[in-house]
Formats: sequence, structure tokens, C-alpha cells
Amino acid sequence: MKFNDFINNYLEASNESVGVFAKRAGVNRSTVYRAKAGSDHLLFHLVEGMVRAAGGEFKIVKSKAPATQRGGEDAS
Repeated sequence: MKFNDFINNYLEASNESVGVFAKRAGVNRSTVYRAKAGSDHLLFHLVEGMVRAAGGEFKIVKSKAPATQRGGEDAS
């Protein structure tokens, strides 16, 4: 599931206002609106706060594909 779908689904299901959710997540309302819109320019700790406030969790999963750098070039 995409992050913005997760946040949008949570807010719709909970009927919680963006302001209340933002306060619980420890972020600004503008950050929640950017997340809802699908921005990919959010800092990890902000995303983490929103995921936890929405009852989610993070798991680190080892990728089956080799790591690459930005631009798709091999990291090695």
C-alpha cells in the first residue's frame, strides 16, 4: 500500500481531523496534507510519526534485488 493511501484511508475511517492527527503524530498540518497528496519529499522521522499515530508500524525487510544508487546505477 502506498503511504498516501494509508494516511488517507486512516483519516477517512477514523473521522479524525488533520489538525488532531498532526498533533498526535508530532508533525505540522502541512506535512499531513503533503503526505495525503503523495509527496515523496518527506523526512523519515515525519513519516514514522504519522504511521505510528495511525496505528501502523515499520518493518525492515531485506530486498531480493541488489542495492542501487539513485539513477539506477549499481552501488558497487
